[in-house]
Amino acid sequence: MNPPAVPSDEATRLAKLNLLGIIYSPAEERFDRITSMACTVFGVPIALVSLVSDKCQWFKSAQGLAAAETSREISFCGHAILQDDTFVVPDASQHPDFADNPLVTGEPFIRFYAGHPLLYQGSAIGTLCLIDHKPRQLTPSELDSLRSLAAWAENELKTTALSEAQTQLLKELDESKRNRLLDPLTKVWNRSGMDKVMVGEMDRARSTQQRVALMLLEVDRYEDITKRHGSPAGDVVLQEVAKRIRSSVSASNVIVRYTEDRFLIFVADCREQTAKILAERILARVKADPIQAGKTKILVSLTIGVASAYAAGKLDTKALTDMGEAALAEANAAGGNGIRYNVKDWKPGGR
Repeated sequence: MNPPAVPSDEATRLAKLNLLGIIYSPAEERFDRITSMACTVFGVPIALVSLVSDKCQWFKSAQGLAAAETSREISFCGHAILQDDTFVVPDASQHPDFADNPLVTGEPFIRFYAGHPLLYQGSAIGTLCLIDHKPRQLTPSELDSLRSLAAWAENELKTTALSEAQTQLLKELDESKRNRLLDPLTKVWNRSGMDKVMVGEMDRARSTQQRVALMLLEVDRYEDITKRHGSPAGDVVLQEVAKRIRSSVSASNVIVRYTEDRFLIFVADCREQTAKILAERILARVKADPIQAGKTKILVSLTIGVASAYAAGKLDTKALTDMGEAALAEANAAGGNGIRYNVKDWKPGGR
């Protein structure tokens, strides 16, 4: 196995990547949309937006692959960023540089790989790549399609969709510190990340006395799912639920893995009716289709508690979360698979 060479502009490339603050940032629907389309257009089981850091390749979006990152030393994308155009490996098991690569001899058993470099300010910081478990080639028209999708991904990298508080926090921290604030399974904030992000979110909401909403979402019968289908299937369920939540809300909303089987969503500048629409949309999307875990299809539902109040007075993250907990408890008492609301109607200046 030949590890990828170091690009001639490595120091500059890494500086630009760090400036983006995107490694170990929350997953976003706008990138998931690209990788999902790539799987559909090319008929491949795996598509990734992969960012190549100093030591690893980290996946901003991944379809068909549970891993959040791999070592740069064994990465195919480390080779792809050295190219001016699409890097194609028709059959990795027959390629002298990759035949003994652990990603070929073991999971995910890569045979076909095609990666197009993603440029930021002139430097290749990652790839949009396709992976298949069987050898294949790309036609000239398919190569053009992959270039077009990669251009889409490049444009997304140039813009920020996360909220100001989330973006500011990511840019203040280095990769290792960001990594400690992210849930590696679902690629949303963990509790530590929530504690840091919510300070900025509540401060901004309070400064303009916005109405805010907080939702607690519990995966129904999660313990039964893991007992019946195993922990790996439970992980797939959580990953897919997180993806369906992302597809239902704005990237500016804060999404947190709150406990093993619960997620939290914070929505700034959110009227009560808007919170109800969002909660209903999330519940409908999670329930719409069974989740495929290996050869098993699992029907999943949620129980949701929604807190809605003005960000003023003594309302802080804990008070808002307590309101959400109360609403969730009421929803569970009603049998689950539904939504309950806890609304404070007083306005700023009132009681």
